[in-house]
Amino acid sequence: MSLRRDADVDDADYPLDGEEGELIDDEACFVDAKEISGFDILSQLPDELALHVVSQLDLQSVIACLSGWKVNTALAAWKASQRTPAPPFITYSPSTVSRRLSLSFTLPSLASCRLSQYSTSSNPALTRPLSLVLPTCDEGIIPLSLDWKALYMTRRELEQRWRSKSYKPQSLRLSDHRDSVYCLEFDSIHNVLVTGSRDKTIKIWSLTTGELRQTLKDHHSGSVLCLKVIASEGFMVSGSSDRTIIVWDLGGLGKDGGEVTGTVRRVLSGHAGGVLDLRVDENWIVSCSKDAVVRVWSRQTLEPYCDLMGHEGPVNAVGLQGDHVISASGDGKMILWDLKTRSRVRTFEGHDRGLACVEFKGDHIISGSNDRKIKIWSASTGECLHTVSGHDLL
Repeated sequence: MSLRRDADVDDADYPLDGEEGELIDDEACFVDAKEISGFDILSQLPDELALHVVSQLDLQSVIACLSGWKVNTALAAWKASQRTPAPPFITYSPSTVSRRLSLSFTLPSLASCRLSQYSTSSNPALTRPLSLVLPTCDEGIIPLSLDWKALYMTRRELEQRWRSKSYKPQSLRLSDHRDSVYCLEFDSIHNVLVTGSRDKTIKIWSLTTGELRQTLKDHHSGSVLCLKVIASEGFMVSGSSDRTIIVWDLGGLGKDGGEVTGTVRRVLSGHAGGVLDLRVDENWIVSCSKDAVVRVWSRQTLEPYCDLMGHEGPVNAVGLQGDHVISASGDGKMILWDLKTRSRVRTFEGHDRGLACVEFKGDHIISGSNDRKIKIWSASTGECLHTVSGHDLL
């Protein structure tokens, strides 16, 4: 690599030969960034410890410790750490960062640098090393503390339990329903479990103590077949064989113990058969029924938005992602729907018998059927990517 000397550049900007004091233009005085190499330390560490190491660096140090395309990974991780508003909980995979960060012994240490030089009016200067942060209402930005040792020990213990043939997991038996339990939802943040039963009741339990915190009864006149809970918002919907959906307001979930309250906000009706499955997000409430219809309500107004009809048998399960719904039916078919146009996008066929369950995430749709097979599909092309078999019964 060579440097061209410009007339308008001061001589002090160039290196001098120690003996003759002359300007030199020698490759030995400059280092080609492509030739820098180092040992990938973080890849040899547990993910939790690697994340802890990275959290001690400021942005410039992270960039200095990377080469080429790896810079984007660090910038994305740092940007994600500054994201606002903060979600109610964080799901974070250390491997997405630690596996791609290389600390090189040949690079100078920049640990003393701070981010103040990168500050703007919208991004105030940081006076601490780069770390994962959460915004708070009162104090702006606070560091998110990660006990890497505890996280590592917990993960190792779980891995050993999975591999051990002699380990027997402990169980907490909850018993108060008078008939079969058809559905459940649990929230690990609030440590609550919600169950729906053939006895027409919904029960709310403490996952910490096993205490029954509330029984909601005398609202559904049939079995509670499905429910969905957003505990952070105190929101719940339940579907029943009585053909109705009840929208609930739940109170007291954030408390460690004590009674939980459940108030009926609205009863949604319109299905001509039992409600078999529900999906909820910030915009929609989606239900499916034995009547072969998928019904969609506005989450904000709780008013009907549209009916999606096209199946020839009961719709046993639905999936919801953005403005798209996938429905799985006893007729052996799945249909992908566009809620904006209220129309069918495509039909998926391939199972030999009726479908029982479905999941919809990203471009993948996963279906389970009474033919004892699981199929993985591409939502964008309709192609069946994989078929998995192994179950002996329905």
